[in-house]
Amino acid sequence: MIELNPAVRELIAIYTKDLSQEPETRPDFKALDAANGTTDEFKRARSVLREYRPIIIECKDRHPQLQVIACLHAVKRESGPLSRAVIRDLALQALA
Repeated sequence: MIELNPAVRELIAIYTKDLSQEPETRPDFKALDAANGTTDEFKRARSVLREYRPIIIECKDRHPQLQVIACLHAVKRESGPLSRAVIRDLALQALA
């Protein structure tokens, strides 16, 4: 299992803090992006979060079994360990 760096973990926390709010408009996101937005790992994690956050939000009100199936399908579509770890943490934090 891949260990995410602290900036990526913080980015995931921002994306899951309030699912009804757009995360990239928040001041904490802007500060984090200004400090880390040029690193490849951060950019890839941000891209994955942008793509999969709507899927996780959509399945939040479904039965837990359907949530798990949706998350597994999302993880299966990605081949990179970073992407899979980001989706995993996004799902765990958003659906917990």
